Amino acid sequence: MGRKAGGAAILDNRFIGYGDGISLLEGAVATVRGNLVLYSSRGKGMFVRYNAQATVEENTFMYNRTALEFWEEPVAMLRHNCIAGNTEIGAATVFEGPGIQVDARENWWGHASGPEHPSNPGGRGDRATGQLQVADHLVMDNCFLDLATDLIGPGGGSASTSSGNTSLAVPAGALSSDTRIALRPMGLSSLATMPAPLANGAGLRLFQVAGSRASDGAPVSELGAEAELTVAYSEAERLGIDEDTLAIYRLDTGQQAASGTAAGDTRVSVTGALDGASWTLLTGELDPDGNVLTAHTSSLGTFVVIGEREEVHICLPLVATRVW
Repeated sequence: MGRKAGGAAILDNRFIGYGDGISLLEGAVATVRGNLVLYSSRGKGMFVRYNAQATVEENTFMYNRTALEFWEEPVAMLRHNCIAGNTEIGAATVFEGPGIQVDARENWWGHASGPEHPSNPGGRGDRATGQLQVADHLVMDNCFLDLATDLIGPGGGSASTSSGNTSLAVPAGALSSDTRIALRPMGLSSLATMPAPLANGAGLRLFQVAGSRASDGAPVSELGAEAELTVAYSEAERLGIDEDTLAIYRLDTGQQAASGTAAGDTRVSVTGALDGASWTLLTGELDPDGNVLTAHTSSLGTFVVIGEREEVHICLPLVATRVW
């Protein structure tokens, strides 16, 4: 059974293998953000019915039979979600009433051409049916499959991905109240829509660190003291990158204008090049023997581990030719 909500914030959860992952029924008003919804093979990844109202943003819906289904007269806004690899339908409206409003613009549908929908000829992504607005689809993959969520209070604490290769240690006093910290690794292909931190750079890892106040779900983007990011990497990941140049950068400014989000919102909308955005090099340390990189930040948001490409020298054998 999924999560049924009325006036709720459903944030940074994993719904894997449920019949219906998330269900919003009559009268529900909810924000659904940062969730990982996979393998709802018998039902829907998310089901919104009657006159429910939903803001659905930055979730990953993959490998479900139907990712999202809207019945009758709900009002829903979908932004910056990954809706990809679902076996039958990515999103659909059913038994539409006159008051139905489903704004599904600016989402990733599994292909750069956008969803398969009558309003989007030539779309090769997940299928969308019914009264959906699907314009301005994202052109780059923003899906995440490794999600870590930890509750950290004023006394400090840490959050780590399930693989353990990315973590954030928050000191005491950095947060004024209990806060959910979510780490979401992203596909490096998304770097193509961002300014280049290094002219000759090669990305090793791209990830988001998001915070939300536990009491009401309000976004938390700034800390009262510097936290420590730790990234562990393998030699296989580092292949082709000069290890001595590895560093962690944070994406700053500019994404608000590109995505239309409120000032101070550090989330990224991959709708095109992020004009005006820039990367800040974070101070930290590299331990090449342990394959560990650390850095310090007082702001949450999007981070990249990147270094300069290694020069490749090809030595060809010298062949002597004797001339008679």
